[in-house]
Amino acid sequence: MAVEISGISVCPSDDLITAAYIDYPRTGPVDGYAFDAYGWVVAKETVAEVEFVHEGIVIACCELEVQRPDVAKKFRSSSRVGFWKAIGTVGLAPAFTIGVRIVFKGGRRREIAEIRGSQQLTSAFTPTMQPITVTSPGRSGSTLLMRMLADHPDIIVHERFPYEQRVCSYWMHFVQVLATPVDTSRAESFEFWTDRKRLIPFPSFFLDPVFAGSVGATVDRWYGSDQIEEFARVAQATVESFYREHARGRKRATPSFFAEKFAPSGHIRSIIWQLYPRTREIFLVRDPRDTLVSVRAFDNKRGRGEFAGQLVGTDEQLVGMVRDSILDLTRLWKSRSKYGTLVHYEDLIHSPTEQVRAMLDALELDSSANIVDAMVQAGNESTADMNAHRTSPDVRSSIGRWKWDLEPRIQDMCDAAFDGLFDELGGSPC
Repeated sequence: MAVEISGISVCPSDDLITAAYIDYPRTGPVDGYAFDAYGWVVAKETVAEVEFVHEGIVIACCELEVQRPDVAKKFRSSSRVGFWKAIGTVGLAPAFTIGVRIVFKGGRRREIAEIRGSQQLTSAFTPTMQPITVTSPGRSGSTLLMRMLADHPDIIVHERFPYEQRVCSYWMHFVQVLATPVDTSRAESFEFWTDRKRLIPFPSFFLDPVFAGSVGATVDRWYGSDQIEEFARVAQATVESFYREHARGRKRATPSFFAEKFAPSGHIRSIIWQLYPRTREIFLVRDPRDTLVSVRAFDNKRGRGEFAGQLVGTDEQLVGMVRDSILDLTRLWKSRSKYGTLVHYEDLIHSPTEQVRAMLDALELDSSANIVDAMVQAGNESTADMNAHRTSPDVRSSIGRWKWDLEPRIQDMCDAAFDGLFDELGGSPC
């Protein structure tokens, strides 16, 4: 366990903030994978809540419910200006920054402080298999690539089509949930305990600040350190057992890697990177215009709108969704490029042998000619599942299809939204 607060800064007062302060945490080591965020703010408008933001995502929030008579006396304000929240560090970036901001009743937001620190989740488990993460926006060719990876002798893939058994993701999410301090503002009803499909944070972890200095604090220290590391050990052992059994069932020697699909955004990547420091990463990109066409065609083919129909309602929103997914992938690629390789879908189709060999070399995997040939052949194999999954007559006709499948109005929208989008991803895919 290694969590440390390296710095805290408070923003100066302005037209909306009279004063603010962070009492805790203080700089130095943290005893466990969570810390108290305790402070106060005197504002010139009514404050609805306090948000804690990490990498643009609100990871916790609370209201001004702590009585601070000392602050009220100094500023002649209400005494109910204090806040307290337990912040879990599992899932944060190794070097993290948390912005503390208030939300006014009218919806405006203003940052009042910043908490900086570092964290490293550890586990007693020593994995013999490491992940290969395949990161791509949806409908960008990840199913084809997973089919190819499954034929490498040192990679195990669960072949249930379309290769989306996210075993590692599931268990890392398990660790994330159980390492999250309980939200005391939301009491679970009795029905929760009869619901077999839900999992919430442990209801006695950082239950209330009044336990500080009591037996409750001792329980917090145990659960927030040793027990979380035990959860991480169990999660890793389960993932490895799953893939070992799968390899044994296929009469294969235990491989060194397992491959899974990942979306460009998500909260579990930091956990995977810390528990599996030798993770290999593949970033798969495709012309976003063809991605957009494929999304629409897939939903029309299934007739259920299951891919994007429930997320967006207009063409403008669909274009924005595709753009956001590319931006998420670009940010990841910029921060993780030294751990993996970038693959363009178009190259994978036009020159599969060269692209597969280059990909394996970048991942430091065996790229012998017979292995590359087997992977390419697997990608070319026509199966009922692949034919049902595909939205074009064949893979080659899936490239550049936007030129005849997108209406001129949407092409103009794409030109504006995707202009310069691939500058940091090796240039335009076309």
